[in-house]
Amino acid sequence: MLFKYQLGEVLGKTIGEIEAMPASEFTGWAGYFLFKERERAKQEAIAKAKARAKGSGRVFGGRGGF
Repeated sequence: MLFKYQLGEVLGKTIGEIEAMPASEFTGWAGYFLFKERERAKQEAIAKAKARAKGSGRVFGGRGGF
């Protein structure tokens, strides 16, 4: 249910409008936001790994690096 509110906020639509949306469109939006969250988490993990490596003196960007 919370996702409906989040989607409504992003699209500027009411819950009634979100619930009237075709299931395929709703599922597509859910997949889109899941993808975005996974990408955000991946970028966060990369940034943390780079920060840890910087503290340890390792260098990224060369062969086999990030």
